[in-house]
Amino acid sequence: MLRVARIIGRLNVGGPAQQLFGLTGALDALGWQTDVYAGVPGEAEGDLLGEAWRRGIFPTLVPGLSRDLRPWRDLRGLVQLLGALRRQRPDIIHTHLSKAGLLGRMAAAQLGIPCVHTFHGHVLRGYFSPARSALLLRVERWLARRTQALIALSPRLRDELVELGVACYSRLHVIRAARDLRGFVPDPQAGAALRARLGLPAAAVVLGMLGRLVEIKAPQNALAALARLRQHERLHLLLAGDGPLRAALAAQIERLGLGARCQLLGWQEPAPFVAGLDALLLCSHNEGTPISLLEAFACGIPAVATAVGGVPDMFSPGQDRQRAEGWLVPDQDAQALDAALSWMYNHPDERRAMGAQAVRRAATLQPDPQRQAREHDALYRSLLAATRNSQGA
Repeated sequence: MLRVARIIGRLNVGGPAQQLFGLTGALDALGWQTDVYAGVPGEAEGDLLGEAWRRGIFPTLVPGLSRDLRPWRDLRGLVQLLGALRRQRPDIIHTHLSKAGLLGRMAAAQLGIPCVHTFHGHVLRGYFSPARSALLLRVERWLARRTQALIALSPRLRDELVELGVACYSRLHVIRAARDLRGFVPDPQAGAALRARLGLPAAAVVLGMLGRLVEIKAPQNALAALARLRQHERLHLLLAGDGPLRAALAAQIERLGLGARCQLLGWQEPAPFVAGLDALLLCSHNEGTPISLLEAFACGIPAVATAVGGVPDMFSPGQDRQRAEGWLVPDQDAQALDAALSWMYNHPDERRAMGAQAVRRAATLQPDPQRQAREHDALYRSLLAATRNSQGA
């Protein structure tokens, strides 16, 4: 079998880890043995290490791969990676997320092993201060020149990376995220079950967010919108997830007097939670291909989402903010967000029609781990062939 070393920042609750699980299993059938190296999730991010074990994946934990910068720990992590990779000599190294991309690509260059890096999103614009963003961009351009192949999860994300000068079009491969959506199906009983479990009124119009409670997901913007829409008395918001913003969000809920209309639920089983919503809300400042949006569509749930990263590629094409599966709004545009949520509240029949279209859209996005694995397999083998040809020359 051929061998790929997959290096990821952390196996926390979220799309990158779920994609790694599906890809590892599917590549095994194509003749690839996968070794996984992962950092340690942060506090309240949710740890999927147990899920990895249940799937027969036994990662090597490398604390230096975690997202926060600690130079000495990160240096030890690089040394640990180099030692393990020298012993196992993978045919391909594939990195995911920024810190893992830094250390993993440095190790690959040192060992002369072909390397692939996947952009699940990026934080190169509008996330940090201008000075730090400029530094990160220079580092990413430097790393990209030393990476044999780069993957973006959507055409729009690829276009953003090209615009930022990270790499040219010919070096960026678009391989869409895959998710096994068995179990994510429309369920007419899910809404009543969710309301009964959480003590919500039967007539409540329920919005939900699913994901980490971190700055880039901007859950505080959802709370602010709920406060501005007090005239919509039946509108409720559920936040399913955890993270460093939980205490601040709890304080914001109390300060705004939203306790009767908003709940912080912690992590929830995704399928019954999403299927019970009237609409999914996504307020992120940046995204790659949000898996929660794909899951919602498969359950027949429309969405209101910020038009960032790869999000617009998940909706049917169009020029207007109102799309067949919901609404796209500009990031940080409170007026547009309020208008979209008000429309969802006031148009239940049209909202349900959007949900029906969302199911059809989920099917067209082809969330098939086998398809994703075949595309990775072809890319890996082309890099190995190019490496052999260059060595032969």
